[in-house]
Amino acid sequence: KGSVIGSTATFGIPFYGEMITGRLVYGMPGSKQHCTAEDYDIDDTHFAPADSEEYPEQLAKIVVVRRGGPCTFTHKVQVAQDTKGAHAVIVVDKEQSKYTSNNIRSVIMSDDGTGSQIHIPSLLVANSDGEKLISAIGRADKQRTRGYSDADVIVQLEWDVPRERNVLVDFWMSSGSVQAKNFLEGFFPYARKLGKNRLSFIPHYNIVSMTETGTNLCFEHGRKYCAADPDFTGPITGKDVVEEDLRQLCLWRETAEYSDDSDKSFETFSSHWWKYVTQFHEKCITTEMNVKKKFGEE
Repeated sequence: KGSVIGSTATFGIPFYGEMITGRLVYGMPGSKQHCTAEDYDIDDTHFAPADSEEYPEQLAKIVVVRRGGPCTFTHKVQVAQDTKGAHAVIVVDKEQSKYTSNNIRSVIMSDDGTGSQIHIPSLLVANSDGEKLISAIGRADKQRTRGYSDADVIVQLEWDVPRERNVLVDFWMSSGSVQAKNFLEGFFPYARKLGKNRLSFIPHYNIVSMTETGTNLCFEHGRKYCAADPDFTGPITGKDVVEEDLRQLCLWRETAEYSDDSDKSFETFSSHWWKYVTQFHEKCITTEMNVKKKFGEE
């Protein structure tokens, strides 16, 4: 018996204030690292039916998978949901990862843009904790082959309702996103009222790497720092977006402040950044043809 701390995904539906009781299942992955339905199998034969006398209440199926392979967190969870019947997913961090149970929450299981199709909760756990879970599942599977039908690993997943005075918001965005612009402009009055002592608002920018590039999608003709073209055939390019993302990130890091009662482990709020990003699209619109007023120039 024991407890494991994990980082909850930004997609799916975590049951805050509630818990899920379920049975862990794990299928050894092939070369795709749990990224496809064909890559692994789950043994469903030992799941008790809902009216079982041994298990009067139906236990959830909690699928354990490994991080890595040619897919995102979101895709991996969706495969488990759609093809393995998962009610929840636990992702085990990579073997060479530096993260432990003490700091795994600093890793963000971010949405790749398709998370609206996922309706189950998922979380990432440190490799050391995940290996213990996988080993326990393996021992239970061996006992089951020897005739012990009740050899299962039962866990409870619990999501506590946050009660901190300072609310932490990790916001993923792009300087070229109209949706991000609309949200920031609408939320700015509330952020200003809450201030650094009630709101830790940390921006993250969606910079991606590409194996193949289109015209002007990447910074300095490389393929490591790239962004989508916000206006397609218009004057703004993905390279412009990357440069503006970098400018905004630098502004945030240089001007962000600590809250008065924080442990000073990370900055939480920048009024200068808020003022800049809420005026940016008004002064540097994507359709501007004048190079001096072009997106990301002045």
